[in-house]
Order: sequence, then C-alpha cells, then structure tokens
Amino acid sequence: MKLHVGVPELRGKLERFPFSFAEIQAGRSIPRRRVLRTIQEARSDLVLSLRVAPDLALTLTSDVLEKLTLAAERAAFVVLPTTHRTGPTKENLRRLTELAQRLRSETTRVAWEPHGIFEPEEEERWAEEADVLLVRDLTRATPPEGSIVYTRLRSLGTSARPSLHRIDLLAEALTAYEEAYVIVEGSGALRFKKELTGALGSQEAAFEWPDEEDEGEELDLESFAQDEDDGEEEENA
Repeated sequence: MKLHVGVPELRGKLERFPFSFAEIQAGRSIPRRRVLRTIQEARSDLVLSLRVAPDLALTLTSDVLEKLTLAAERAAFVVLPTTHRTGPTKENLRRLTELAQRLRSETTRVAWEPHGIFEPEEEERWAEEADVLLVRDLTRATPPEGSIVYTRLRSLGTSARPSLHRIDLLAEALTAYEEAYVIVEGSGALRFKKELTGALGSQEAAFEWPDEEDEGEELDLESFAQDEDDGEEEENA
C-alpha cells in the first residue's frame, strides 16, 4: 500500500518538514501556481492538497474559482469541505458535481468532506454521483469503498502520545486500500505517523526524520515564489 501521512499546514523549514503530505489552505486568497511549483521542486516527495475554506466550497466567485483551477494543476488533491449550511439538496449536489468536474484532471483528484446533517448512506451516494473521494475520520466512521482513501483524523488533543486503540483502528481500515492519504490534526502528529507506519509495516518516510516535530511558524508561501515569470498572468500566477 502507498501511504502518505501529513498535517493541515506546512510549518518550520521545508527541508526538515517531517511529513510526505500536507494541506495548504485556500480561502479567498488562493496560493499561486508558481509558488506550489517551487515547493514541489524543493521537495519532490511532498504531496500537496489544497483545502478550500468550508464556507466557500460551493459559493466560489468566478475570479476565485479561476485562481483555484490554476492552482489545482499543481496539487494532487483539492478538498471541498461543506458545512451544516450545505444541505442534501439536488441543487447542492449539482454544484458539487460541476465544481469537481472543473477542478479534476489527470493529476488532480477532488475530495469532498461533508459536515452537518448528511446521513452516512447519503454521503456515500453523493460521493459516487459527483465522482469525488469521501473524506472521513476512519477511526470514527465507516471506511468508504474504493482503492484510494483520504482521511482526516480530528484533533488528538494535548497528549504527545497517540492512542494505541486509534492507531489500531486506522491501520485495520487502511489495509483495504491501495493508496492512503492521512491528515492528522493537533499535537502528536509525528508520533502518530511513526506508530501508524510501524503498525502497517510501511516505509512511508524516505529518509530519517527528526525525533520531534519542527513546529516553527507556518511557512510564508510567497517566499517560495520565483522572481521570473512562468508565463502566467500576474493576477493568476
């Protein structure tokens, strides 16, 4: 199984970032495509995922959507979270389906992370109809069908040591997939990664990582932008 474990943001020094997977938040400000390209050139092992702000997922303005579409070309995933404001209506399903079609490509998968009043069976039906990966916390919810999974583990709290029970639950769920992409919220993410890869007998890390997470400050994405123009219009770069 191909396993990537990561966190919701890039922190510290990029060369010492101790994960192979990371989300980059995309709200009204969308990361520039050339910024993402430069990060990938610096860390070719790093899988990037753009996570759209929940309140914007199905209400993107045309200009923001255009920038997100450009940025998506440099990301392995775009995650579309929806909140309790997005009910299970035909119109919302249509909007989700159309947005996924716009963002999906041969190199970019689209995932949907529902919150609110959806029943589990309804989530699964929507994911199938919209052709998106269904994001769930697999230590708390039924694993969705398919060969690829994207899961988000809710905050581990303040404990530096993850729950062995939670690790066992996730490891068991992941054995059914060919590819697994795991986002771990909260403290203890690096320890969780080490315990999980050990439980699965996986070699997720390609080289030696530090003993503790390099917390640091959140990376300034614009600091990775190249000075030269890569052929894009400045407002979309």
